[in-house]
Amino acid sequence: MIVYQRKELSKLSFLWDTAEAATSHREAFSTWRERPAEFNFDGRYPLLEVFDRAAQAWKEILEAPGTSHLVVTHKSMMRAFLCTALNLPPTSFRAVDIHNGGVSIFRVNKRGEVMMTNMNMTAHMHHDGIFY
Repeated sequence: MIVYQRKELSKLSFLWDTAEAATSHREAFSTWRERPAEFNFDGRYPLLEVFDRAAQAWKEILEAPGTSHLVVTHKSMMRAFLCTALNLPPTSFRAVDIHNGGVSIFRVNKRGEVMMTNMNMTAHMHHDGIFY
């Protein structure tokens, strides 16, 4: 297996602690939670940047040799990756719930169209008495 590291799939970072932001940056935090595509700071729109990174990663993956690719990333990045793959706009970001550690499977047909065949599989994380 060939392993590729893509900076495009790195964690979405706001340089703030979520708990702190909820109290000290209430308005910005509220925008991030309720209307993430509109969220900005210092003139940057992080979610739109993440969608651009996800689109670039898809392009590189589809052009890479081989037929199976493993993508490991963080929850917010995976949401953007999934939305980008399915041609959903950034406003759909919160419409998709991604489980930490969940496995999602995509297939690409001969025309290059992406189809999601499985989402959020967590059976590999099963422990007696614990449910996800």
